[in-house]
Amino acid sequence: MKMRYNLIEFRGGKAWTAGTDTLTEVPPDGAVGFGSLAESCGIRRDENGYLTLAEGVLDGRYLSPVVEAPLFEQLVQTWNADIPEGTWVEARARVCFACENAAGRWSGWGSWGAWSPYIERRNHNGPVPNPDDPACPGIHMDCDIMAVDSEPAEAFQLQVLLHREAADIPSPVLRRTCAALRNRKLPEIPTYTGDEAAVEALGKWNDTVILPSPAASQMIRDPEIGGSICNPTTMTVLLAYRGVQVLPEEMAMTTVDLVEGFGNWSYVTAGLGTYGFRAIGRFGDLNLLRREIREGRTVGVSVHYAKTPEDAEKRHLPYLENAPCNTPGHILTVRGFGPDTVYVCDSAAPDDATAHRCYRLDQFLEAWSGRFCYLCDRTADESRPTAPAFEAAELDRDGDGLYFLRRNGTEFPVTKENITDKEWTPGRMVLMARLAGQAVSGDPKMAANDRFVYPEPAENGHFALPEGTVTVYCISNTGLRIRADIMDGAEQI
Repeated sequence: MKMRYNLIEFRGGKAWTAGTDTLTEVPPDGAVGFGSLAESCGIRRDENGYLTLAEGVLDGRYLSPVVEAPLFEQLVQTWNADIPEGTWVEARARVCFACENAAGRWSGWGSWGAWSPYIERRNHNGPVPNPDDPACPGIHMDCDIMAVDSEPAEAFQLQVLLHREAADIPSPVLRRTCAALRNRKLPEIPTYTGDEAAVEALGKWNDTVILPSPAASQMIRDPEIGGSICNPTTMTVLLAYRGVQVLPEEMAMTTVDLVEGFGNWSYVTAGLGTYGFRAIGRFGDLNLLRREIREGRTVGVSVHYAKTPEDAEKRHLPYLENAPCNTPGHILTVRGFGPDTVYVCDSAAPDDATAHRCYRLDQFLEAWSGRFCYLCDRTADESRPTAPAFEAAELDRDGDGLYFLRRNGTEFPVTKENITDKEWTPGRMVLMARLAGQAVSGDPKMAANDRFVYPEPAENGHFALPEGTVTVYCISNTGLRIRADIMDGAEQI
């Protein structure tokens, strides 16, 4: 299978037929069927064409066709899967190096680590061993990026492992897996943006299109993690525009990498996909972003910038006029374009009301130098998301007037230790309370624009709540979700 551009998407779905399994060349949009499952084991296609474990099987493996590609140096794999509790998936890839007067030589399998909202998630940083061919050129994992050590690769193959803890647990469902390619030293691999007429039209963008996306600031969220959750906050902004209300802390706890923190591109894309959407992490260009905006889809992008020329020179960062801070790495939402401007929702803003911003296009393109972006369809693949659901709990009060949670009729204390180090320690939690009324914010709104406080527990795990508290949430980084309403009829989030 030959690939001309920088993305391939192996996917299922009712629109895909057996004929798509025999393609020899990847079509311009990069999307093909999963292909023949002859080399896979323990899996089957369901009625939608997605991949699941065969009946009674605990562990299975999907193995993609081999893909010939333009020479490349880096590969990022992303995936969308339904993940019931008690299951996980693990994405893996290997690359092939050209050799003179010999067949290509394959690297070992690099892994992005087992992924599920319900487990401890850790990327596999470091060199990838190759016991079958120790003399083969090497590769290494850098969080979400697989990179060659020396010479570029010419082909790759993807693999996804599916696992469940017991045969009576529903199987994980793999809806798609994607590979995005990038070069740093070699020429850039083209991004498909449409036929020649469409590309020419996008290149002559003379009007202004701004999508009515809500916005949220990460800086007013949980004080321990608010400064570092731009990635999950951007995902909640993307979802809110598509009609799904998720709290930034909820997305953060669902996708945190206990090695990298909240910056893992692959894990956050997987988290977005648990809400039923086609979500892809890839490398793009300006025309790709403009196409997405034209078609009514906001886009997440990875940037770095400085807020003043002096800071830019001192920190060796691109200068971005009107930026809220200095950052060596940040994620924000693109919501529109004008001829020389880009309109964004920048979660680094100090509050929700100032998160809608306008940047100079030329400066934005310098800030977006890595060209990584998150694409998400406007509507969900299926109405069956398996993101962790909140279970109902109760709030009670002690003799000192402090509140505490009861789960299944038993006291559920939340101590100070429970709510610290949540970026690195499994099982740690966010404790937050939603207040009645709305914060001052632009229109449209999202659930994250409500007013929240973050109680400080006492030694016994009890905590004070301000007057007007509507709901208390307790969200762990390994899947536990508890909510307790303090007022009857509290609106659900």
